[in-house]
Amino acid sequence: MATSLALTLGTFSLLSPVWALDAALTEKLNDYQQKIESRSLSEAQLTELAGLTQKFPGEAKVHLVYGLALDLVGLNDQALEQFQAADKLGPQDSNAVVGIIHHLVSKGDKQAARALLDQALKRFPEDANVLFMLGKTLKQDRDFDSAEKTLWRAHNLPNRPIGLATELAELYSATNPELAVNLASEDIERQSNYAPALAVLAEAFYNQGQYRRAIYPCEILVKQSISWRNISDIYARCLFWDGRYKEAVLPMLVTLAKSATYLGGRMPGAEMIAQTVPHISGKKLSAILDNFYASNSKELVRNPFHFYLASALEKGGRYELAYKEINTFLSADPKNVDALIFKGKLQETYLGDYDGALQSYKTAHALLPYNGPCNQALMRLEDRLRERDGDLAWKLRDGLRSFFHLPPI
Repeated sequence: MATSLALTLGTFSLLSPVWALDAALTEKLNDYQQKIESRSLSEAQLTELAGLTQKFPGEAKVHLVYGLALDLVGLNDQALEQFQAADKLGPQDSNAVVGIIHHLVSKGDKQAARALLDQALKRFPEDANVLFMLGKTLKQDRDFDSAEKTLWRAHNLPNRPIGLATELAELYSATNPELAVNLASEDIERQSNYAPALAVLAEAFYNQGQYRRAIYPCEILVKQSISWRNISDIYARCLFWDGRYKEAVLPMLVTLAKSATYLGGRMPGAEMIAQTVPHISGKKLSAILDNFYASNSKELVRNPFHFYLASALEKGGRYELAYKEINTFLSADPKNVDALIFKGKLQETYLGDYDGALQSYKTAHALLPYNGPCNQALMRLEDRLRERDGDLAWKLRDGLRSFFHLPPI
C-alpha cells in the first residue's frame, strides 16, 4: 500500500500541468492560509473555500488551502482528498504531499507515511516543509542527532513552516534553555497563541529558574487548555515560588488529577498541595475546590484523586475538607481498608468524632482482620473510650473542647 500510494502520487505530479492563478484569487487564498495558521478561519470562510473548489477545480492551491482548512477542523478524510487533488495539479508545491503524510501519520499508517516521505525527499530535496516532516519523524524514532541536523537544515531554508523552530527548541529546552527561548520566540512572533511554542518557552524559562517569566506563557496556554502536556505542573510551581498560593491551587489540582489514576506510590501533585494549603483560608480553599469540580471533574478526576487529595489536605491541616474528600472516595470504594483507617484517624485525632472513628476502625477490621495498624488503632480507641465512660473530668474536658472548637483530647 505504501509503495503504490507514493508511486501514484509521484506519477500524477510528473504528468499534471501547473495552473496559474490570477492575482486576486492568489491574494484571497494567501489570506485564508494565514487565517488557518492562526486558527482564526470562520465557518463562513470555510464554506467559501468549498465553493472555490467547485468554481476552480483545476487550481492546485485552491484544493491545498481547502485541505488545510478541513484538516484544521478535524475532517481528515475530506482533507486527504483535497491534498491528493492539489498534488496531482501542482507538482512544484510540497505542502500537498506533506498534508497527505500528516494524514497517514494521524491514521497510524507509519509505513505508508515513511514511503511517501522518501518520495517527497526525491522530489523536493531542499524544501523546508519536507525536511521539517523528516526531522519530526526522526525525533519520534528517537534519532535525535539526525533530527537535529535535519531540522537545522530546514531552519536555514526560506519559507520555513510555523512549528519548525519550536520542534528544534524542544531539543534544547533542558540542555540549552536560552537557545530554546530564542527558537520558540520565532514561532510566537508569527503566531502569538501557538501552543507548542508557548509550552517550550515556559519550560525553558522554568529550567533557567526564571519563574516569573515562565508564568506569562503558562497563563496563555491554560486559557486554551489547562491539561496541555505538563504545563499545569510548571504553572503551579512557578506560582507557588512567586507566592501566589491561591492561584497555584487550581493547576496543582489538575496536575494531581492527571497522575492520580491509580492507588500506589507518591504523587508530586499531592505534596505540592500539602505545602500550599496552609497559606489559604479554609473558606477560600473550599471555593477553589468547588470551582475545580464544576469545570474539570468529568474530564480529569478519577476516584484515586480523592484519596490523594484527602491525604494532602490532612497534611496541610485542612481536616474537614480532607474528611469530605475521603468520604467521596469511600462512596465509590466502600471496602478500601486504607481509606477507612484514614477516615478513622481524621475522626479520632482531628474532628473529635470518637464513635464515628470506632465504627470506621471496626469496619476496616471486619474486612481485613489481621491488619496491624488497624488493630492497634481499634484497641487504642476502645481503651480510650472505656476510660472516658468512667471519667467525668474527661467528659467535661471533651464537652468544653467541642464548645470552644478546640483540638480533640
